[in-house]
Formats: sequence, structure tokens, C-alpha cells
Amino acid sequence: MSAPCPTLGFRLAFTIAARVDETRRAMVRGAFLETLDAYGLVGEATDGEAFAYIITGDGTQATESDRERVLTWLDEQPEIASRRAGPLTDVKERV
Repeated sequence: MSAPCPTLGFRLAFTIAARVDETRRAMVRGAFLETLDAYGLVGEATDGEAFAYIITGDGTQATESDRERVLTWLDEQPEIASRRAGPLTDVKERV
């Protein structure tokens, strides 16, 4: 019997600048999720932080290229105050 295939993905969290109102925060979150979908990715919200996700491929593995594209998109958004992303790992192995 072989071991199950890993689910490669990465953990991602970001904050939105304090000056951004709730309506715009919701718009940024919606745009982020739409961007993931356009890239063929899925973001599973995690507990603890408002903008924290586990990012995986939609029916496939996330790649380093996917990770870089998501980080580049976040860096281009003026409302994003900070972001941090973990390396690609088997996200089934929850910490």
C-alpha cells in the first residue's frame, strides 16, 4: 500500500491598513478570492486571523510559481499593510 499523495500548498496571512473602511476591506477580500480562483487556486480560511488562509490548487498542487503570483498580487494592492507566507508544504500535515 502506498502513502497518500501530499497536498502541496502554503499558509498565507495578510493585514489591511487601519485607514481602510469595512466596505473596502470586504472588496479587497472579494478581489483576493477572485484572484485565487482565476489562478486555479483555493483559499481555505483558518482560525485566528481575519485574513489567514491555506492556499492549495483547485484539484491539483500549488506550485512555487503560484505562491509568487499571489504574493505579487498582494504587493500591488495599496490597502495591504503586511503579508507573510510560509513555504510550500504538505498542508495535510497541519501544525
